[in-house]
Amino acid sequence: MRTNLLFTLCLILFHFLFWKEGMGINLCLFASLLLAYQKVTHQSPFKLSELLYLIPFSLAAIGVVLVNTSVSVVVLVLSFATYSGYLHNQQSSVLENFFSGAISFFSLRQPIFPQAILKERGRKPAGLVYMRIALLPLLLFIVFFALFHAGNAIFRDWSNAAFGNFFSFLDRLDYTYFFFIIFGLLITRWAFLKLRKQPLVLQSGNFLKRKWEPLKTKRHFKTLALKHEYLSALLAFGSLNLLLLAINIIDIKWVWFQFYVPEQFSLKDFVHEGVGWLLVSLILSAALVFFFFRKNLNFFPDKGWLKALAIAWVLQNLILTVSVAIRTFHYIGFHGLASKRITLILFLSIVAVALVSLAVKVYQKRNAAFTVRWVSAYSLLLFGLCSVINWDALIARVNLNHGMANEIDVDNYLDLNPQVFPTLYANLDRIEYQIERHNTNEVRWINYTSMERFKEALDHRAKAYLRQQQSLGVASWNYADAEASHALKARL
Repeated sequence: MRTNLLFTLCLILFHFLFWKEGMGINLCLFASLLLAYQKVTHQSPFKLSELLYLIPFSLAAIGVVLVNTSVSVVVLVLSFATYSGYLHNQQSSVLENFFSGAISFFSLRQPIFPQAILKERGRKPAGLVYMRIALLPLLLFIVFFALFHAGNAIFRDWSNAAFGNFFSFLDRLDYTYFFFIIFGLLITRWAFLKLRKQPLVLQSGNFLKRKWEPLKTKRHFKTLALKHEYLSALLAFGSLNLLLLAINIIDIKWVWFQFYVPEQFSLKDFVHEGVGWLLVSLILSAALVFFFFRKNLNFFPDKGWLKALAIAWVLQNLILTVSVAIRTFHYIGFHGLASKRITLILFLSIVAVALVSLAVKVYQKRNAAFTVRWVSAYSLLLFGLCSVINWDALIARVNLNHGMANEIDVDNYLDLNPQVFPTLYANLDRIEYQIERHNTNEVRWINYTSMERFKEALDHRAKAYLRQQQSLGVASWNYADAEASHALKARL
């Protein structure tokens, strides 16, 4: 009964913290309370591995309060679900714990309240039994009544005459709050669940184990088959290394050291082409390594050449990753920063960690679970670091001071987080110069080709942002929005 009372109090707290509020200190407070409850109820001692989950969650909570970007909010929710999965299962993989935490949200078969309201041995009241029996017929009746009401005019007139007052009452109901409280109920119930499924279970340990098969008369060719697989892998990695070597030589010569932009050259296609190459090559690299080094080929004698070629193949893909990163920086050098370009750079860092883990897998006879564990752990820590950075503010500062004034997408300023609007007002002269320079281009792609139109749109969005901030309460307070609102009030 005490648990049910705490459950109800959390649901009431959810209402006061989030109803008609934005994301801010309320999200950090509610997520921290739910994690603290799970930590206390499971009575799990603190382990060093728990820092892998505590650090990203703490960074994301700090990011929500200080910068309050969409990245920090998403990372806080992601790290909260992953940390919750760790507290329930104590698994070693971030990916396992994330799936355990996220999938459990949809465990609808378990009861709503964490403790049974009625005694298990007691006889259920007849009213509850009849309600359970009538639930499905009632739902079917409502569905078909709505269908007939929409599709038959005479039936619609009859039903309006009979139930007109009831329909008017339903129209006046606030369904927004109904779905809000249902969502809060599911969130709170999810945090109070004691039993959770483990949808993803990786292989235990990080090293491969040799599989011994009993010798049978009809399978005397097993050793010969392994040798044939070795020769096939040797030929595959050898030929592919030569092919990728030609690509890397071209990239190193042109992209790394002799880069220039010829006429009628599309930097956008140049970057997208590199990303396409990288994705295909990465998928093939991982597939080849996982396929050939999945079983006893790792223990084949005299496989030094195969191991060297496999590691060279992975390292060449790492060089290809660096080439794509350099292409992206060339693109930023011409057209400035944007959220997708930052996302690409962060993605390339994850790719680099994945490739290094593949090389370690081959060299040290590690299994596939080792790669998944390291990549997922790095990704979670990277997301935690990203949550404390105000990326839109960084984009605005870099683009406002960019050397290629005629190549900056001025329209993108208005799509940034309104927290950067005070910075835009302080640099209107710079924006006007960028618009003027862009108007001298042969090809123009911005919509706001005059400073008057840009200033009018900026004022409109800034006032709408101020109205939204004034409608929020203390629960959704955060430092970045508070500072931006204060600066915009003084400006407008």
